[in-house]
Amino acid sequence: MGFLDQTAEYVLLRIFGGLGQEPHLGVALKDQGIRTGGEAGRQLLGEAVAAYQGALEVYQAAGASYYVELIEGYIALAERERERLLAEMGEAAAGE
Repeated sequence: MGFLDQTAEYVLLRIFGGLGQEPHLGVALKDQGIRTGGEAGRQLLGEAVAAYQGALEVYQAAGASYYVELIEGYIALAERERERLLAEMGEAAAGE
C-alpha cells in the first residue's frame, strides 16, 4: 500500500470515527478478561469481541483493508482466549 493510499485510509478512518474507542476498549477488555479468568473473564472477553466488531464495521465501511485484517486478528485472539477459559472451567468442574 502506497503512501497516498495509507493517507486516504487514515482520513476516511478519522471521518468515520474508526480511530475511536472501540479497538482500545476491546484491548482493555481482552487483557482484563485474560487476567481475571473464569466465568467473569470469559464475559469480559465476550465484551471485547463486541467492541472489536463495532470497530470492524467502521473499518469495513471505510474500505480500510489493513485495519479490517488487524481487527479480525484481535477478534480471533479474544475468541481463542474465551475457548481456553471455557476449557479450563470444564476441566476444573470435571476434577471436582
